[in-house]
This record gives sequence, C-alpha cells and structure tokens, in this order.
Amino acid sequence: MRKLLLLMVAALVALPSGMATAGASAAPAPAPMFVGGGTPLSNGIFFPGTSVEQNGELVGVPYQIERGQDIELTNLDNGDVANCHQLTSFKRKRNGRPLFNSKRLCTQGEKAIVLTSIVKPGIYDAFCPVHFGMYAQIEIKA
Repeated sequence: MRKLLLLMVAALVALPSGMATAGASAAPAPAPMFVGGGTPLSNGIFFPGTSVEQNGELVGVPYQIERGQDIELTNLDNGDVANCHQLTSFKRKRNGRPLFNSKRLCTQGEKAIVLTSIVKPGIYDAFCPVHFGMYAQIEIKA
C-alpha cells in the first residue's frame, strides 16, 4: 500500500504544471513593467505608470493590470548608470509592511516578480525607495 501511495505522489509531481489542478483557472501571466532606461531623460522613471507629485497627490496615467495578475519588473539601466531600483507601495498592511514590494534590482536586465495578485482592485501609489521623487501608480482592474 505504501509503495502504491509513493508511486501516485511521484506521478503527480511529474505532471506538467497545471495538470494536477485540472479545472482550475490559470493565473494570468505577469504584466511587464520597466524601470530606468540609462539615459538622462529616462533614468529613474517607471514605464508605464510614471506619476509626478502635485499638491501632495500623485498624478499620471496608472499602469493597468488585471485582478490576480503580478508584475514582472525589469531594470533597464545599463552598467554605466548602475542604478538600483525597487517598486514599493505607499499603502501598508496592518503590520506596517507595504501591500507589495519588489526586491532591489541593481543590474541591467535583472527582474523581479512583484506580488500584486494578492491586492484588491483599485489604484495604488508606489515609489522607488532608492530614488526620491520616483513614483508610479498601478491600477488593478476589477
């Protein structure tokens, strides 16, 4: 009996991803979001979703993603610029941590998945903790 159970577990582990959860809807692919660019004009800017602060509020065109979708953040800065970037929500959980937060990306082409799939629909202001004045807005559609 134990041998049969081990064989069944091994068979489930060997299934291609998604096969073991037949009938479950697949999560949408992460939405690409780029940061930096390595030029004086584009360095330090989130693409898309860049926002600017005016009278204490962020204004811009929010980057729209689907509910349940994560963001794949990519650093576009080249080695000459060598800027680290990070995407962090201003809004906090009860424990004081940001609703979403990427790891720091310090090399060109480095990527991180930002877990926005756990956040409710709405517009969220975000910033780069490395760069003062570097803001973005993310809209999670219902």
